[in-house]
Amino acid sequence: MPVDDNPGEGVVLSRAGKASSNSRNWYNVEYRTPEDLRGNKISIDLSRVDELEVVKSETNQYIEDDEESEEVFFNEIDFCDARKAELENWKRHNVYKEVEDFGQSCVSTRWVYTITEIYTKARLVAKGFEEDCLDEIQKNSPTCDKKSLTLILTIIMQKQWLINSIDIITAFLKGEKMQRKVHLRPPKEANANGKIWLLKKCVYGLADASLKWYEKVKKTLNECGGTESKIDPAVFYWHDSNGLVRVLAVHVDDFLWAGTNLFETEIKNRTTVVACKTNIAFDIAMITSKLKTSTIEDLKRVNKLLRKVRNDPVSLHFKQLGEYGELLLYTDASFGNLPDGGSQGGFVIMVLGETRKINPVK
Repeated sequence: MPVDDNPGEGVVLSRAGKASSNSRNWYNVEYRTPEDLRGNKISIDLSRVDELEVVKSETNQYIEDDEESEEVFFNEIDFCDARKAELENWKRHNVYKEVEDFGQSCVSTRWVYTITEIYTKARLVAKGFEEDCLDEIQKNSPTCDKKSLTLILTIIMQKQWLINSIDIITAFLKGEKMQRKVHLRPPKEANANGKIWLLKKCVYGLADASLKWYEKVKKTLNECGGTESKIDPAVFYWHDSNGLVRVLAVHVDDFLWAGTNLFETEIKNRTTVVACKTNIAFDIAMITSKLKTSTIEDLKRVNKLLRKVRNDPVSLHFKQLGEYGELLLYTDASFGNLPDGGSQGGFVIMVLGETRKINPVK
């Protein structure tokens, strides 16, 4: 690093900006030389440093110190079994291959801990923000839209199907194989003996982890006869000669499905689900219009709104609509009614059945 046109030496502590932003080249650095600046910490744009030379740490001491500093908060809790179980999951799902370390660019890892009254859990996460090619990685993964979910619930009510849901355990470790090369520096608990990991699966923390999991879900459901919705790629359905027989919605590792072959108990005539609070939509619009000019009074309004949300639960009730249904749309707007002079509009979409009852969509 330049110091009054003289070369200096420093160690990179962390990123100073997001890897996906315009500040991707900014890093937090601690001076090692010259002696009078030793220990000083600065943020610097390394892309603007002339004659920059990157030297690999011989001891990786800063990595070990970082891991130890994270665990100091849990020094009274034993996570040994939880970490061991997580490492076994990685092996069981054939997530990586051990290779020799020849100086390949590596992504480091960290542990993320979950503590409940029943169990402790440790998840090994890659520091995906360290990758230099984040802008080039395809990472958009479909998730079920709220409008699709409400339509699915309406269909389920019409068909009198039983709703089923499931949360897939270690989902990302079961995703499609990686098509790009990523090396991972194992945690010390893996006892890798100086070797590094060449990833076969896209693990937690990498930018395209959820996409690879979706690709695996899509492939599996297609092989089972499911068809991907052209409107919402996170919705799948099955038909036979009698029509629709099953529908499934995907939200990352959470699935909701129902169908003719899933009946286990007598189905109730009405299903209640927790939904978004449409009765506070205008309050939210008022608050968001003042984000750039907010005051203490606005913060008080937010706290008041939060108390209202906690104390006034809202549910949507999906009803039996009969053999057919039609979409209804109501919309309205008010000119210049927001504090910043902006205008507010709104709409509601519903399904109207032959029984003249309605189910909400959005």
